[in-house]
Amino acid sequence: MVGKLSLLIDRLPGPTLTIVLRERSSGMELRVWTGAGISFVNMTGAPYPEACAVWFGDRVVELSSKKCPLTSRGTASPAQDHHFMTLRNRLFVPGIVCCLLLQINVVVVAADWPGWLGEHRNGFTTEESGWPDEWPPQKLWQQDTGKGTSSPIIAGSRVYVMGWANGDDTVQCYNARNGRLVWSESYESPEHARDYKGSKSHYSGPSSTPILDRSTGLLYTLGSDGDLHCRDTRENGKLSWERNLYDDYNPPTRPGTYSCGFVTSPLIHGDLLILEVGGERGTVVAFDKHTGRHAWSSECQDCQGQTSGPSAVFTVSGKPCLATFTEEHLVVMRIDGDHAGRTIGRYDWKTDHSCNIATPIVLDDRVFITSAYDQNRCALLKVKLDGLTEEFNSRLIGSRVSSPAVWQGRIYAIDTTLKCLDLEASDRTLWKGGRFGFGSLIVTGDGKLVTFGLGRLQLLDAASGTYDQLYRSEKLEGIGHARDDSYPHLAMGNGILVVKDKQGHMQVFSVATEDRGS
Repeated sequence: MVGKLSLLIDRLPGPTLTIVLRERSSGMELRVWTGAGISFVNMTGAPYPEACAVWFGDRVVELSSKKCPLTSRGTASPAQDHHFMTLRNRLFVPGIVCCLLLQINVVVVAADWPGWLGEHRNGFTTEESGWPDEWPPQKLWQQDTGKGTSSPIIAGSRVYVMGWANGDDTVQCYNARNGRLVWSESYESPEHARDYKGSKSHYSGPSSTPILDRSTGLLYTLGSDGDLHCRDTRENGKLSWERNLYDDYNPPTRPGTYSCGFVTSPLIHGDLLILEVGGERGTVVAFDKHTGRHAWSSECQDCQGQTSGPSAVFTVSGKPCLATFTEEHLVVMRIDGDHAGRTIGRYDWKTDHSCNIATPIVLDDRVFITSAYDQNRCALLKVKLDGLTEEFNSRLIGSRVSSPAVWQGRIYAIDTTLKCLDLEASDRTLWKGGRFGFGSLIVTGDGKLVTFGLGRLQLLDAASGTYDQLYRSEKLEGIGHARDDSYPHLAMGNGILVVKDKQGHMQVFSVATEDRGS
């Protein structure tokens, strides 16, 4: 995908040009310093620019969106920004010093979906939906990947997924375009965790979603029976290190009707791999991502809440924090230096069956949570280093399994129906509609909602003030027809859309123009 920004200027004011691309919803920025001729810009998975600022010497101009005109903002210094990224690909600035027109071609690399809930763990992708030209999406291939509610991920030209069959968990890597198996690695594992209780028809095989560390090529997976593995994708999935969380931490069996083993999806933060373990050695545990060595444990010692994973890392008064659903609480903790694992706030939240499942969603320094069962409600909490403040607690949205997505101040959540809540008018639901079972959803960079549930793909307008359905497929053959078959989450990246059900039936579609008619 290529975005073009044309800047008409009086002159080139000096040998140095600085360009900043800012994606507003995440706050991530990409910075480039150029001299004459060729510069280097962008990285795989970088956000699509919703705003652009350009420094000409000490003069800064800003493009507030792709279609808005440039306006002057006075002076600024590039040193003010502390967000730096590895620079890849090229930004070519044609012309010579005497030219009046500077044409900037920004090559925007399509977004990956490298872990649970995407790049920023909030169900949002900077990838565009392809609407209307690429809908209905073209089916590229399908594969039976083995039982499990683990969700697929996408990185570059690869799809990674795991499933259980014939006494083994298997981690699989496929070519995203043609479905060719690139590599697979298996290890012995029971179909259900050693302390599993409840109906075994609901969950079989792994539930945790893998995460890929693109800086190292290391892939981290967690089986339901506690097998935490690190594999090198640059060496065809070779095992780098492993440990078993039941053996090493002896977490207690959850109270309540259901206990499904380890379901949490790991999170990468710097050199750490962070996930829920539960029990006396800490609800949350961090490991050295290179070696698997124990780094720190949380002060909180609650049982796991069967959550899909901790929130994204967010900043409170300059300190990195994360939020997680335990068996009885939302817990927010610091994860910096000597304060790592220290609780800064706790909010009571207990459901029937100990089923706090949906991942907490971060909005700057606020955290949104939701669940169903006997709660069937949601809450928004303001986070400070000295505690949590409730901004609202409402029954307008409840989500049993699906984690919500956030976009431009709106929350979208599925619990059989799809609901949209405006956070600035939280006393009412903006709209609701449709039937989705226990489906999942993604908000795209062009403001569309992609959903999968009850065996159907659907596309809706996220920006609409009403339930605005743009596309609804027929039931896809051989996948996800029961309401709980859609526990695995959608994945979308690099022009690829992946759906999977808990039986392991996976189908891969293209929303990329280059695949149309091929």
